Amino acid sequence: MRAAHIFERYLATPRKIILISIMVGLLLAICASVINALWLHHKREQAYDILTHSIREYVHGYFHDLEGVVTTLQPLTVSGCNQVSSDLTSQAAFNTNVRAFVLVDNGTAYCSSATGAMSMPVSILAPGIDIKKSVDMAILPGTTMVPGKPTIVIWFQNPAHPQRGIFTTLNVNLTPYLLFTARHRDAPSMALVVGDKAITTRTAGVHTLSPLSAPPLRIVKIAEYPIKLYVYGKTWSGEDVLLSVLAGTLFGLGGGVVCGYILYNRQRSGKE
Repeated sequence: MRAAHIFERYLATPRKIILISIMVGLLLAICASVINALWLHHKREQAYDILTHSIREYVHGYFHDLEGVVTTLQPLTVSGCNQVSSDLTSQAAFNTNVRAFVLVDNGTAYCSSATGAMSMPVSILAPGIDIKKSVDMAILPGTTMVPGKPTIVIWFQNPAHPQRGIFTTLNVNLTPYLLFTARHRDAPSMALVVGDKAITTRTAGVHTLSPLSAPPLRIVKIAEYPIKLYVYGKTWSGEDVLLSVLAGTLFGLGGGVVCGYILYNRQRSGKE
């Protein structure tokens, strides 16, 4: 009892009550600010995870559907162009973002849904594509038919005839990715990456990635396809810091006032 009495006497002076209240308020303010900042950071991380998952599902679904179309066209690679050009043209017309389907035999493109019969080495028409692989991709700044407009080229080898296959040129439509990011409050930017080439939502054209490039927050890998999506953004923002400081300040003020009120009431006469 004596120790408790001495402690109450120590807290009895108004100056000490104010000092302790301020210290308690500061401590509560710091704790509240840190907790709120960590919670906001966690919510942002969750938002990026949801965004990444949605993009992965969209891109994988698109390429899976495209591969299904190409699979139905693979039997055409054993026929002459005059026999199958109409089928190629109709398929290209009814598939989103497809510029052309091109049939290949022994490294030579011989039929296109856009131009009909042709004869051009794949190494010239689509540099960077390895036709020895079952699936390969490349980003090009343009094609002979549409120069200056970036495109994604994807190659599908014919499983039954490895020397034959189909490659497809795709319009790079970043609108769906912009719609995904528009739902995110920070509207992060994205990049489609194949090898060391990238197309971004920030600037037009094809860009070369370098080791000095800013690291992305998330890297979306698409199973079975050599393409990645980089998601750029930030998990800490000035807005979150201000909100955390404001929440900590209000919590600290309230806690300090309550602490001072309690200490003051304890040293009032007649409190027993």
